[in-house]
Amino acid sequence: MESVKINYEKLRETRKKLNLSIAEVAEKIDIPAPTLQKYESRVIKKVPLKILKKLCSFYQTDYTLYFWWTKFTSISEIIFYLLNVPELFKDEKNEIIKFFKMEKYFKTKEDSDSNPFICLYNNLTEEEKNDYLRFETIVKNFLKSDEYFKNDELEKENEILFCYFLAHKIKKEKNSNLEV
Repeated sequence: MESVKINYEKLRETRKKLNLSIAEVAEKIDIPAPTLQKYESRVIKKVPLKILKKLCSFYQTDYTLYFWWTKFTSISEIIFYLLNVPELFKDEKNEIIKFFKMEKYFKTKEDSDSNPFICLYNNLTEEEKNDYLRFETIVKNFLKSDEYFKNDELEKENEILFCYFLAHKIKKEKNSNLEV
């Protein structure tokens, strides 16, 4: 069962706003009250996605609101997170994506099992792909990355570089100081 890190403060805050006790919520979603208390106090750092979705259904909120996005400091961090949590990446109604008006970049053209990085890359125009490839080449040549990283490490670093490139593009397109 997939487990995810969540913003436990936001989870507790939602319950309190609804004037519900831990016992009431635990009973409704069929989990032990001490377990819910441990999620809200971050004693248990990862919540099974199935339970998070049950909670959110009961609270009538979108489960993506409880991910760590409130702790992010940049758009590139958010993109990187979305790339690494396939469940979120594939969710077209994702509140994080909507909030930052990034829907057009996260439309998956490919099979649902495709790599999110490839999906994002394929959403670029040919000119944007060329811009990215030039950017990647400059960075790798300047830093001499191939001297310091193995191929599998370079792949992960490439994802981070792509996240920065895409964040820059999004901010430029929005012509704003879009802040996290």
